[in-house]
Amino acid sequence: MRDWYDQHGLALPDWDRPITPEQFEQAPMFDDCWRDAGFAPLTEDQTLQRGDAVLMNIMGSGLNHVGVYLGDQMILHHIRGRLSSRDMYGGWLQKCTGRLLRHVNADKLTGKQG
Repeated sequence: MRDWYDQHGLALPDWDRPITPEQFEQAPMFDDCWRDAGFAPLTEDQTLQRGDAVLMNIMGSGLNHVGVYLGDQMILHHIRGRLSSRDMYGGWLQKCTGRLLRHVNADKLTGKQG
């Protein structure tokens, strides 16, 4: 996610991460970091737009997964043990979603594809 934003002109902080995936599963950090990274929650009247962040709970305890909405119902994300992928944002991924966020400088994202 950080790489995608960086490639589109928006630098995000890089926090220290847990050493092992098991430590991260015990204490997911995404829901603690979004405010400090410049994100704000979408309101009920806002619809997803390219560059919005999607925080999800993927078979864990808490918001342990994040993706970037690419538009056209597509999301870029990386599930552990797989390559990063672009997937349809619907069904199961939507059910896993716990928070939708937009960066305060979202209007400054460059128009690069991907």
